[in-house]
Amino acid sequence: MPPKKKIESAEASTPQTDVVTAAPIRKPTVKKRVVKKTLPTKKTIPAAVVMDVQDPIVEAHRMDDEKESDTTNNTHVRFYRNIAFGFLGLTLLLFGAVYLMSLKRVTITLATRPATIEAQAVVLVAEQRNDLNSIRGSVQVWQDTYTKEFYPQSVREEPGIAAGKATLYNDTDRAQPLVATTRLLSKDGLLFRLKTAITIPARGTIQADVYADQTGEKNNINPTQFTIPGLTPAKQEVIYAKNESPMTGGVKRIGILGEADVKRAQEEFTTVFRDFVTEKAKMLLPDFSGVVVEMQDQEITVEGEVGKEVDVFTVNGKARIIAIGYETRELTEWANTKLKEKIGQNRLTLTIPDAAPELHFDALTEGNKEARLIVTRSGSLHLDKDNVLIQQSAFVGKTAKDIKDYLGQVPGIDAVTIEFFPRWLKNAPSNPDKITVTLVDKITSS
Repeated sequence: MPPKKKIESAEASTPQTDVVTAAPIRKPTVKKRVVKKTLPTKKTIPAAVVMDVQDPIVEAHRMDDEKESDTTNNTHVRFYRNIAFGFLGLTLLLFGAVYLMSLKRVTITLATRPATIEAQAVVLVAEQRNDLNSIRGSVQVWQDTYTKEFYPQSVREEPGIAAGKATLYNDTDRAQPLVATTRLLSKDGLLFRLKTAITIPARGTIQADVYADQTGEKNNINPTQFTIPGLTPAKQEVIYAKNESPMTGGVKRIGILGEADVKRAQEEFTTVFRDFVTEKAKMLLPDFSGVVVEMQDQEITVEGEVGKEVDVFTVNGKARIIAIGYETRELTEWANTKLKEKIGQNRLTLTIPDAAPELHFDALTEGNKEARLIVTRSGSLHLDKDNVLIQQSAFVGKTAKDIKDYLGQVPGIDAVTIEFFPRWLKNAPSNPDKITVTLVDKITSS
């Protein structure tokens, strides 16, 4: 029996210790998780659990675990958040770079100017073509003379007698004779006289020379009607006169031949003499559309003494004439071919004017039956937008300096401006579509 009591006292002394030690064993993770998960739903917490939570030791453990868990969770959140923000930043940076690359472009503006080109060659004009440097034609040679009158520009004036022509009318049935010096009186009272005797036919008219009765510029009158004072008043109504052109000569101009008159006459004579023989050459060479004339051994003489009074003076000329007939179309095509040969591989556009080539006589050959002509043909070279030298692909990847150096070798360019976008770019885009080439006549500063 006594042993039973010892056992009972042992059993009786253990309950409180069991309670204290049992709680930590039942507490761990399950009870903490129940509290955290059930609080938001406001569910009723069992009494045993509440007592365990409120236990200071349990609560301390729980709070430490929560802090540790929160710290771990916050570290993970910051880590992933930083990754997310970094990825977003890289994405935006890449997008910005792609966007800027898509905007990258360059504009090249070229101010162009025509470049003049000229070719000169000798062509043989013969009755039959001999080679590629000959054309069909004919040659005429002869001696010719020409004379022309000139008037001095230095003159002095003195009163003269005005004169002209008048038409006399007879409205009667009888002819009317009039003697020389018969008076004709104008409406303004100016007196003129017949130069010679005349007879006015019945119901007819006659034209006669008349002159003023006195000297002076006042007698240079315009067309008017005259009466004949020597006739009866009745006849004056039916026999009368009219001048259809002005009277002239009321002032006499007396020329004085000067050095300037002689020089002017010689220069003008050379031109008119050439025109004269050119027209004659066209008549001598009617089968050809073009004619070139060479005047050799030309002599010009002036009749008149410098300083003397003359109304008119004469210039005479003579020369040896060489006329060469040719076909204009054939010569022009030959000259154009020579000009194109000079251009060679130049890839600029050639513009040739419609005007005929310039021709100069060189020499006669084959006993004056053939002639050599010096032919000069000019044209202009210019750049157009389709020229291969200025296509976009020629500027891909080049710097501004490279572009200017390249264009400096292209004929027909006067000035170059280059604009990059964005401005910090140093090279042209690799995509030709991002390169714009514009041609203008002149670059204006903005």
